[in-house]
Amino acid sequence: MTSSAFPALAVFVAGALGATLDATSKHLGAVHGAWMLAFGRYFAGTLVSGAIYILTDRRRMTMQTLRFHAIRGVLVTISGATFFYALTVLPLVEAITIGFLAPLIVPFTAFVLLRERPSASRLIAAAVGFVGVLLAVAAPPSADAPPDHVKGLVSAFVAVFTYALSLTLLRMRAGEDGPVVTTLLANVIPALLLATPALLTEPVPGPASLPFFAVAGVLGAGLWMLMAWAYA
Repeated sequence: MTSSAFPALAVFVAGALGATLDATSKHLGAVHGAWMLAFGRYFAGTLVSGAIYILTDRRRMTMQTLRFHAIRGVLVTISGATFFYALTVLPLVEAITIGFLAPLIVPFTAFVLLRERPSASRLIAAAVGFVGVLLAVAAPPSADAPPDHVKGLVSAFVAVFTYALSLTLLRMRAGEDGPVVTTLLANVIPALLLATPALLTEPVPGPASLPFFAVAGVLGAGLWMLMAWAYA
């Protein structure tokens, strides 16, 4: 296997972890609202990535690192909160299908922010993917669709755009900050931003939900770790 194949494999595995995380979040969404879903996922991710940081890396974080990841953390927070809301009101397959738009947007955000010019083949592939996603969600909602279906669609599209921006920013600093620090800050900052709205609007999750939040934390930390390593 070539050296370039390993990062590509890491991205594929990260995608599988992300799909499993979405399914876990959909299960939790039957009991908890979007604020608690998002906060619980990032809080659990903070515990997991924090333990990895303490045990393996412990590199000193500069003010430049913190400022950059604070900006990226806002995007991650918006993406997480809006996508978790979409998961609570949309069928899982529909939400994940829309989520596939995020990597298709990245070539365009990378061109704007990083000046990375996409090849013609990648532009064609992105266009085909866009058409496929739009066809998948173009059908009118079923009779038993929830009243917030349209809000869920809008939230999902906001989520994929902000997620694409956060991935592009990840590419800018992943090599310098390393996957451990990048993953830790990608969980700590959203958890801090989401703590107040989550804890003010919803009760603390009970024992039955805690194992699923723990699984979500492991999946989310693993996802960002692999993505940060691959992007570096």
